[in-house]
Amino acid sequence: MYNMTHSGLSPLAFPGTAGLAALPRLRRRTRRALLYLAELCGRVDLQRRWLNANDLPLVDIDPRRIARCVTRSGLSRELISEGDWDLSHVSPLCQARLNETAAVEDIFAHDRHFRETAQYAQMHQAVARYRSGECTDPAQQGAYWCRSEEDIARYFETLSRAYHGIRRHGYKTQQELARQHPDDSRHPDDEMQVLITRDGEVVLGYGGSHRLAIVQLLGLASVPVRVVAIHPRWLDRFQQRKHSLRSCLHHASRAAADISSTAPRRDNRSR
Repeated sequence: MYNMTHSGLSPLAFPGTAGLAALPRLRRRTRRALLYLAELCGRVDLQRRWLNANDLPLVDIDPRRIARCVTRSGLSRELISEGDWDLSHVSPLCQARLNETAAVEDIFAHDRHFRETAQYAQMHQAVARYRSGECTDPAQQGAYWCRSEEDIARYFETLSRAYHGIRRHGYKTQQELARQHPDDSRHPDDEMQVLITRDGEVVLGYGGSHRLAIVQLLGLASVPVRVVAIHPRWLDRFQQRKHSLRSCLHHASRAAADISSTAPRRDNRSR
């Protein structure tokens, strides 16, 4: 499909596209207005339906305390996430994300070439199977977006830029990167994502393994993250009538982050 963003042409040059481009913005404004009315009326049920992770501010956490992660993609789609996901689908990082965390340590702590890492071996095998027709989606085999050896090399170049950028300039949000280093920025909403268990433990979401491994290796004491799910048993401790649900969620997120900051350090190393 032709990309109008890079064509130099305005959407106004195409009849009807201006209205289509405005639809997402209109939907966001409508949702915010409805959410505001639900908060005024104290309709928690409607707030639960309309609130999403982007309605909460980023939370600063100590990444050195994160030792576990979720183990299934798309585990939770609700900001208030019920069920036993925190009991059955959360595992230590050094087990569930071994290749990613070990690759960061191997390359940047032990000065090994990326082709010497277990993650490269996994990606190389996935790409080879894709190119031979044995699989149709190498991402499912651990190759991310890569479809060739050249893609894999670019992938690790990006990882290297991320490491050296964080080491020199500190950890930046995606909005800060977009302003200062646009070539290294992702989608504005693509922050490191975490979930909060029923006990208030902060666990890593399905992505962000490399970023977390980098900031842990560098010993950073605080990074901004996006809370994408909170177990209702943890939220119940902060539910107060005088607060909107959004405010309660923020209090619950901050409390969990504070617990993480004062909890004993855990050994997050891959080996």
